[in-house]
Amino acid sequence: NLGHIQYRGGQYDDAIATYNSALRVARHRHGMYHPDVASTLNCLGVLHFHMLKAETEKAMELYLESLAIRRAILGEDHRDVATTLNNIG
Repeated sequence: NLGHIQYRGGQYDDAIATYNSALRVARHRHGMYHPDVASTLNCLGVLHFHMLKAETEKAMELYLESLAIRRAILGEDHRDVATTLNNIG
């Protein structure tokens, strides 16, 4: 996806803007608790963590929101829950 390409190219600000747009669309279309919302939040967390000047507090906030949604929808044993827990550390 475009946000990932921007991230891989080091265009972190553009990637964050792209993912924030995707998050707005996902929330509008699906509501607050949907796998697409959780996935986008997780991606935003990764971006904030890996920026040149890491924004670890923001990353953790996004990871925790993603984790809460994934646990509520997918259950504790789902691989996406494990992915977010891995990102948290």
